[in-house]
Amino acid sequence: FKPRAAWLIGRELREKGIDPEISGRVLDEIIPPERERAAARELAERRVRHYRGEPPETARRKLFSYLARRGFSSETIRGCLEDLVGEEEETE
Repeated sequence: FKPRAAWLIGRELREKGIDPEISGRVLDEIIPPERERAAARELAERRVRHYRGEPPETARRKLFSYLARRGFSSETIRGCLEDLVGEEEETE
C-alpha cells in the first residue's frame, strides 16, 4: 500500500463513475490537508533512502517527481522536502 493524495483518489473514483460532488465531500472529511501532508511525508521518508549517494539536487528532483506522480500538490511536496532537508541538516 502506497499513500496517495486525495486528488488522485478522487480522480480514480470519478473514472469509476462516482459522483464528483459526493466523492469530494467524503474525501475532504476522510483526508484533511494535515493528514495528506503526513502521508506525503511518510512516503518521502521511505523513498528518500533510494536516493542516498545522489547529489542533493538530483535526489530532491527525483523525490519531488515521485510524490507528484502520487498526486500530491507542489505546495505539499515543497513543505515535505523542506521538513526533510531541515531534519537532515540538524543531524549532521
